[in-house]
Amino acid sequence: MSPHSWNTSTFNQYIQQLNDDASVREYLMKSMNDLTTTTWNNILLQASSIALLTHAINELTRDTSMLASSKCRDMAFTLKSMARLVSSNDVENIGNHLIQCATNVLSAVNAPLQQRGAILELDLNRSSATANDYDDDMYLNLNLNGIFMKENEPSYERNFYHQKRTANIIAKQVAETLAAIAVAFNVHLTVGQNTTVNTTSVFTSLEKTLVSSLSNKRISPLGSAQIHIPLSSNLTQSDTVSVWSMIQPLAVASVTPGQVNTSLSTMISLSILDSHGKEISIHTDNEQPIEFFIPRDPNLIIPSMALYNVTLIHDAKHQFYFHLINITQSNVNLTVSLHIEMRPRNRSLNYLMIFRLDGQPQLNTLINNIDDWSLLCSSNISDDGIHKYFINNNRTAKHRFVIIGFRELNTTEICSNKSSTPPITDQPFNFSSDYELRTFTSACYYLDSNNNWQSDGLLVSMLFSLSLSTSIYRMQVGSMTDYYQTQCFSTHLSTFASGYSHAPNPVLLFNDLFAHTQNSCPSVYPGEDIVNGMNLSKSNTILKFDHEMLSLMPSHLEHHDATIRYQIHKTNINQDIAIE
Repeated sequence: MSPHSWNTSTFNQYIQQLNDDASVREYLMKSMNDLTTTTWNNILLQASSIALLTHAINELTRDTSMLASSKCRDMAFTLKSMARLVSSNDVENIGNHLIQCATNVLSAVNAPLQQRGAILELDLNRSSATANDYDDDMYLNLNLNGIFMKENEPSYERNFYHQKRTANIIAKQVAETLAAIAVAFNVHLTVGQNTTVNTTSVFTSLEKTLVSSLSNKRISPLGSAQIHIPLSSNLTQSDTVSVWSMIQPLAVASVTPGQVNTSLSTMISLSILDSHGKEISIHTDNEQPIEFFIPRDPNLIIPSMALYNVTLIHDAKHQFYFHLINITQSNVNLTVSLHIEMRPRNRSLNYLMIFRLDGQPQLNTLINNIDDWSLLCSSNISDDGIHKYFINNNRTAKHRFVIIGFRELNTTEICSNKSSTPPITDQPFNFSSDYELRTFTSACYYLDSNNNWQSDGLLVSMLFSLSLSTSIYRMQVGSMTDYYQTQCFSTHLSTFASGYSHAPNPVLLFNDLFAHTQNSCPSVYPGEDIVNGMNLSKSNTILKFDHEMLSLMPSHLEHHDATIRYQIHKTNINQDIAIE
């Protein structure tokens, strides 16, 4: 048997076992659903059993998740109403199991949506329902009517929307469950006390304290996750409050598909509760925001850097060598930061970097048309030999692309980060060493009342809060963001996640493409992403366009008069397009 056949056989066996186990768990959950909760011992036994049953989130069907979510919510309501009649230990034990149950089913129903879990056979087979089965859901009818009318058969499209619909219901139930448990916990806590749940599926902590102790408070709940509350807020210093924090290993999927990528993010929630367990709205200002460090999935694979042989390129007309990076967002209210990493083969060299948003930067003795600049000095290079530059999401908001230019400084030019003006020359660029480049985007999101991730707009509610509040809400990505965490700043409390996308190898722009930069030629549209400002009629460079990676790279440096030739690669389809 070949290695490929063996791997395929092993995988098929794994999937079959997964589906078999899912069927067993669903049967057990249906059996437990009818059990009564007449005594505290019954409640404790059922809560612990469901927490254990739902622990394997990749083996939970939609029906299993719905049944478990409803059952745990009902027990949480019972716990809330009877919390004063039982000991703090019983409340804590039951509450711990119910929290695990709630977060397990929330992760389970979102795992396929985030492409972090397999689609179970039972779920796929049940996705053959017609649109009439969901008349109460206008969103499904509008989106699925055409699909349902084709054939009454299972499909991944139908399954996706059934999964999304179930995820929305469970998200609301989990919010109610967690809010009820917080009230029950709060009954038995005094100032200075806390209760903690720390499992592989969730970390949560509830601490009762005075508002005065929140000033400049730093919370480090788990791993590299951190929350820093600033010196000032809108609270009265003598009030007693409870600080409720939670970390889950997987962020929930947005209701609107395709807008954000949170599949590599954990999810952090922070709330301040009053003595009755009601959420208190916290306001800070942009000068002293609340700071979060949101860890990424530790299994994230860091992409390799792309090598640019700039020592082979000579251009007598331009002072900089340019790259284009696409930052187009499907929703203008979603903003991303851009992180640029440049590693010279000779780390003793110094460089000037310039950039411009949505246009070509130019810098010489006659023209200064740039948005910003930075000196990349060898004295400040990182231990791994990389120069790093960060453009925050406020600057990139509503822009489509960034063009960056590099120039190697000559031996007479001084490189100092204290310089207030960039060194300017009319001499063409000349690189004595090649360099590597890597870029990625990151984002900070909060969860709105419709279970959509947002980075700007109106905050209406929290994930685990039943109270409503409305205010302007903005998120900002911090410069300490890297491949392992996102630094976020917020003026309000909510449920947070981060976005990460590896920006494909930046579009390498030969300088003769910019004889005319605006409206001189048709734009090139890779999919829905825009590459603008290239004078196609004057280019004699052969370029290779990788549609999937959204990057433009030179395939070789031959010259063909008056013709530009592209290779378009999308999945297994290759087409040659000649533009005269």
